[in-house]
Amino acid sequence: MTNTRKLALSLSLIGLLQFVSSATTLNQATAGTLQDKVQFKPIALPGTMAMGEANAPATPKGKRARARASHILVSDKAQIDGIRARIASGESFASLAKQYSTCPSGRSGGDLGFFGRGQMVPEFEKAAFTLPVGTLSQPIKTQFGWHLLVVTDEQ
Repeated sequence: MTNTRKLALSLSLIGLLQFVSSATTLNQATAGTLQDKVQFKPIALPGTMAMGEANAPATPKGKRARARASHILVSDKAQIDGIRARIASGESFASLAKQYSTCPSGRSGGDLGFFGRGQMVPEFEKAAFTLPVGTLSQPIKTQFGWHLLVVTDEQ
């Protein structure tokens, strides 16, 4: 390659880099201006919504839209009654969840994270959206077994 050709190629690359740099700066400025004027709303693509989320009823004013809860799941009533008595006497909910819960969430102390209406089975949802934060539920029977539930946060 001749020196003239190398010089032309270098100047072309420098010009291209300057153009890209200018365009990037312009795009960032435009995006910043647009963000000030446009409200962006997250959307869920088909197949990405959590079970029941699309058909969840509107939240009545003053009621939580989402709950964060921890639970313990076992197969029989006598066992859940015994665990509830231990929690009531001061033992750690999270420790007992790790020890006894058959749900994978037991490994994290029973924490289920946040969930919305329509995502849990009806018996569980009723307790999750009516119990005051920090209150231990009575045993709840579902198709999966017996649960104890504590709502830990709300939105």
